[in-house]
Amino acid sequence: MLFPNRPARRRAALPLIVGLFFVPCLLIGAGGCRPDNSAAVSPARPETAAFVTVPDLEGITEEQARQVMRAKELRLRVTTGHHPTVAAGRLAAQNPPPGIALTPGAMVSALVSLGPEQARAVARPTPPVPAIVAASDDAPAAIPLEENGPQPEIAALPEQPPALPLPPGFEEAAGRVAASGFLVCVDPGHPSETSAGANAHGLSENRLNWQVAVRLARRLKEAGVACKLTKNTENQYVTNRQRAETANQARANLLIRLHCDVGGGRGYAWYYPDRAGTKYGVTGPPPNVQRDSRRAAHILNEAMRPVLRGALQSNPIKTDAATFVGGKQGGVLTGSIFSKVPTALIEMCFINQKSDARFIASEAGQEKMAEALAAGIVAFRDSAR
Repeated sequence: MLFPNRPARRRAALPLIVGLFFVPCLLIGAGGCRPDNSAAVSPARPETAAFVTVPDLEGITEEQARQVMRAKELRLRVTTGHHPTVAAGRLAAQNPPPGIALTPGAMVSALVSLGPEQARAVARPTPPVPAIVAASDDAPAAIPLEENGPQPEIAALPEQPPALPLPPGFEEAAGRVAASGFLVCVDPGHPSETSAGANAHGLSENRLNWQVAVRLARRLKEAGVACKLTKNTENQYVTNRQRAETANQARANLLIRLHCDVGGGRGYAWYYPDRAGTKYGVTGPPPNVQRDSRRAAHILNEAMRPVLRGALQSNPIKTDAATFVGGKQGGVLTGSIFSKVPTALIEMCFINQKSDARFIASEAGQEKMAEALAAGIVAFRDSAR
């Protein structure tokens, strides 16, 4: 009972007082009880948030993922593929990763596992996980929030160029030069069991990784540096384990992995393994590889800085633990776990940031990046002499 200690006469008068106050509000509407400066706000159509955060979809079913995405006002595109550890019917990977801020209506891609394959897969094409897609043709790409302030106005981005072919006689030349005692393995990232790479501003990370790798291979060939790629065509599917094993089998002196990032930063950054992790029953990399990988990352970074000065920002060197995938599996990337040679991964730029995207989309920018990487590789080779 309300107010049990008050006289009965005062309790009886309470409904009348309440009615006199609330009935006008019901007749006038909710707006009549608000201050005058809020009366213009319509309660019938709430405002939509400018950005929504991508949820973590990995490990749940497709139906559960669709329910989560509807609640977030995001769309979901699904492809299927085998995964060695994720049960069939569960989401094994997503792009972009959790925590990225997108505009409402943007697309998130996911890979639904078909379970492990019966036999070990060899490098082959496979349906990739489509990356970030705009909500419509005239809608902006799903771009994360920028942490470094507003973007400057720049000219329109160039169209993405067609894929470059490998230099003629590339493999044969690499084999001959390898006799000199130094070989670098270049890994153009994606597509792999993780994803097909990110897309933003009409640019494909997978294409850009390949473009820079081919330009780098040409430069290394001209410089007499033996080079082996982890794949032979742009869209060849190679797992991250196979990429490391390619370098191991070639007895490479260095494995560098080319990627592009999406997020709030700008410029390039190197990552290296500083600890061992275990995956598929294998523990690695060993301490000597960790030590030499750290040394490689620092040498590569220092040699690249003067080449890219004024074009791309150099960011602090980080470890695998700072990456999304590495952070989820004990602080080590899969490619690092299986690597028996020094390895370092570069995020060459942030393709969702306009200035970076314009640089890496152009032929001149790709050549400049290849030049910087070649300078770093030569510096690492010379440091061991």
